[in-house]
Amino acid sequence: MPYYVVEKVVDALNKKGKSINSSAILILGLAYKKDVDDTRESPSLKLIELLMQRGAQVAYSDPHIPVTRKMRMFDLKMSSVPLSEETLRNTTVW
Repeated sequence: MPYYVVEKVVDALNKKGKSINSSAILILGLAYKKDVDDTRESPSLKLIELLMQRGAQVAYSDPHIPVTRKMRMFDLKMSSVPLSEETLRNTTVW
C-alpha cells in the first residue's frame, strides 16, 4: 500500500504543478495501532522511506512516538513535530 500512496501523492502534487522533489510532506501518525508507541509493521515507515527516496522533505507528527528508533529494516532518525497551524502552513500537500 505505501507504493500506491506515494503515487497518489505524486499525482496530487502534479495537479498543483509541483514536484515531489523538495516538497514538504507531513505524515500524521507513525504508530502501528491507535494510541500506542509501537511502530513495528507500521506502513508509515515504508511510506516515509519511499517519499525521501524521491526527494521529499518528510516530517511526521505522532504524540506517542517522540523519536524514531532504529529497527531491523528502518533507521530514519527523526523526531515528531507538533501538529500546529504553523506546521500545516509549511507543508506542501494537505
